[in-house]
Amino acid sequence: MSNAVETPNPESAVDASRSGPMTLSGLARILEHLYVRTPAKYRSVLVSGVVSPAFFLGLLGLGLGSLVDERQSGTATLGTGSYLEFIGPGLLAISAVLWAFGQSLWPTAGELKWDRTYLLTAVTPVSKAEIAVAHVGWIAIRFTAAAALFTVVLGLAGAVTSWWAVLAPLAAGTTALVLAAIICGYTVRQENEDTFPMLLRLGAIPMFLFSGAFFPLSEVPAGVAWLARLTPSWHGVELCRDLAQGSVDAGSLIHVAYFLIVGAIGMLYAITGFEQAISEA
Repeated sequence: MSNAVETPNPESAVDASRSGPMTLSGLARILEHLYVRTPAKYRSVLVSGVVSPAFFLGLLGLGLGSLVDERQSGTATLGTGSYLEFIGPGLLAISAVLWAFGQSLWPTAGELKWDRTYLLTAVTPVSKAEIAVAHVGWIAIRFTAAAALFTVVLGLAGAVTSWWAVLAPLAAGTTALVLAAIICGYTVRQENEDTFPMLLRLGAIPMFLFSGAFFPLSEVPAGVAWLARLTPSWHGVELCRDLAQGSVDAGSLIHVAYFLIVGAIGMLYAITGFEQAISEA
């Protein structure tokens, strides 16, 4: 009779993980775990929230913006008092786009497929759905903290004109949340990372350029503008700009409704993707 003690295999135990409804306690446990084990969490928030956006704000909002403001028709076309007021909230929103893509591709694949961290997590008393929601939520939480810092920078630079701007970080964080849910759902369904560079070229770069952050969509072909208005990046830019300028109206509510609907679909896509990937691991 062998006295060897059999070591449990986490991968074989994944099937025993819960698939039931999500609970706040389960989400809190996973978020706490992610907070503790995320390296350089403060440095990444500082760089994403202040250093990088502030560089573009100074280069474009103050540098190029002074040239745009010299034109009599420039600000009238933009619908703001200055180019700085136009581009500042836009930078806040498109930073969410870059963050969502950056955190939802290789880092997400690493947690699930390479480091297999979430396979071990699935053995604990948490559900696969809780893992998915906590992962996407952690991406959004970190960016919202960064967005709050950048909103302070915008206020100091004179790029906001309303106290509604205190809600702009939530709008930018929601943009990151919706995009992260969709991208994470895609990522966990891939066998490898071969398609990730293509997704950056065909997804992140067009959203960055044609979101209305740098110039009005009236300046681009109608077909491109129509497609841009379907993306979370455009809705995020418009909502952040509405809040920064205090022009909250029915159009702002449309942006909120868009995020609620697309966010729910994206989160469902992420949850089913995580459940499938963890079960098949």
